Amino acid sequence: MNGTAVNKKDVLIVLMGPPGAGKGSQARMLSEAYDIPQLATGDMLREECQKQTEIGITVSETIKQGQLVADEIVIDLISVRLDQSQNGAILDGFPRTVEQAEALKNMLSAKDRAITAVISLHVSDDVVIERNSGRRTCMTCSKSYHMKFCPPQKADICDDDHGELIQREDDIESKIRQRLDVYVNSTKAVMEHYHNEGLAWDVTGDQDILEVNRDIRNIIGSILNPTN
Repeated sequence: MNGTAVNKKDVLIVLMGPPGAGKGSQARMLSEAYDIPQLATGDMLREECQKQTEIGITVSETIKQGQLVADEIVIDLISVRLDQSQNGAILDGFPRTVEQAEALKNMLSAKDRAITAVISLHVSDDVVIERNSGRRTCMTCSKSYHMKFCPPQKADICDDDHGELIQREDDIESKIRQRLDVYVNSTKAVMEHYHNEGLAWDVTGDQDILEVNRDIRNIIGSILNPTN
């Protein structure tokens, strides 16, 4: 940031990027830096399901039927979370379509608010594959490791409860490449949409995590505190 205090309510950031781009890590760092919530739509929906709220029950039934969760439900959930915090937010995992982007814009407009910036993390396919294929998860406590960047003390054994570490099916290279194709095909139009609105910014995600965070915060600072 430029060192100038900003109104936290004005900070509404959308983070985009392929799986393994580092969206979650950057969202957590930005959330701490600005003291505003990270709204990861997948996590929010799982939380609602666990609590068996009205939304959670609807989502559970939808998933059981093999259907996609309606955009209206996700928008309503984000709206509620924004009202609860009265601050800004870091949106992680939404929107993924132009229709969702328009619905989000309309919801925010009704609150007299708008997106500050859409940050797209660009990461090479090789880096995405390395980051995802190296992940391992404990079968008992779900703690995550990375065989290169954050390995366990003993191979394939969790440090905490000695549970077996497994590789998720989604983290096999062939599956990762499929997910990359889906991401590119589904989000290309969204980024074009935000570029046309002058909201999109590209950041190189292959850098060190702190350098990526610095670049994102510099973008946010330049928008909220422009220099003449």
